[in-house]
Amino acid sequence: MHISIKPVSKKDWNVFLNTHQPHTFLQSWNWGEFNKSIGYKIFRLGIYENNKLNGVSLAIKINARRGSFLFVPHGPIQEAIGDAHELIHLFKFLRSLAIHEKCDFLRISPINLLEGGTEEILKDFGFRRAPTHMHSELNWILNIAKPENELLKDMRKTTRYSIGKAEKDGVEILKSDKTSDVKLFNLIYKSTVSRQHFTPFSLKYLESEFKAFAKDKKAMLFLAKYEGEIISAAMIIFENGGAFYHHGASTLKYSKVPASYLI
Repeated sequence: MHISIKPVSKKDWNVFLNTHQPHTFLQSWNWGEFNKSIGYKIFRLGIYENNKLNGVSLAIKINARRGSFLFVPHGPIQEAIGDAHELIHLFKFLRSLAIHEKCDFLRISPINLLEGGTEEILKDFGFRRAPTHMHSELNWILNIAKPENELLKDMRKTTRYSIGKAEKDGVEILKSDKTSDVKLFNLIYKSTVSRQHFTPFSLKYLESEFKAFAKDKKAMLFLAKYEGEIISAAMIIFENGGAFYHHGASTLKYSKVPASYLI
C-alpha cells in the first residue's frame, strides 16, 4: 500500500466531494477560490492510495495577530473516515508544509471528530483542543425532504404562529443571486452588528464570498421586504444537497413583524 499526498484537479475534487458525506462548503472548491480572492494562500491536497483518490483536504495559510498558521476547516474528507494510515501521512505532510511556509502552528477542525477514532489520532500526533472556535461551535441540521405541512407540524406552535403572522402582515421574500445586492444585505447587517456588538465581516469580504459561490449558482440572498423596506436578510450557501444559513441580519425598526421566521 502506497499513500501519497499531492495536488488535485477541480474536476477530481468536485467528483470526490459530490460522492462523499459528510462535509460542508468549507472544504468546497469555491471556498478555496474565495480565500484566494481575499489574499490567503491555499493548498488543495489529495490523499492517494496507489493512485486512487481516497481523501481531500483544503488547507489555508492565515496570517493573524496571534501568529500565522495553516488551517484545515471541516476537513479532511476521507473515503474511510478516520483511516489512521492516511491521516498520519496527511498530518506529516501538513506539518512539513507549515514549517516550509514559516507558520507558527497547524490547526485542524474536522467535522467528523468522533467518528473513526479521529480524535485519538489527533491526540497521538500531538494536537490539543483549541481554546477558541474558527467557525460555528454548534451546527443544526434540518431534513427538508418532508412535505411542507409535516415540517410545519414539527415546529413549535409559536414558530408556526410567527410564520403565519409574517405572511398576514404582508412580508414579501425576495431572492437574488446578484453580487450587487449584497449591499442591501450589508445595510441590515450593520444594524445587527451595532445591536449585538460582534466583530463584523467587511462588505468586501461578504461580496467576495458571495461572488465565489454565485458564479457556480451556489449562493442566494433571501431578503424580507415590508412596507417598501428590507428588514431581514440571509445569505445561503449551497453545497452537495445542503443549504447553509451562513450569514443573517435583521433590523429592530419593525421588531413586531417576524420577518426572519418567514425567511
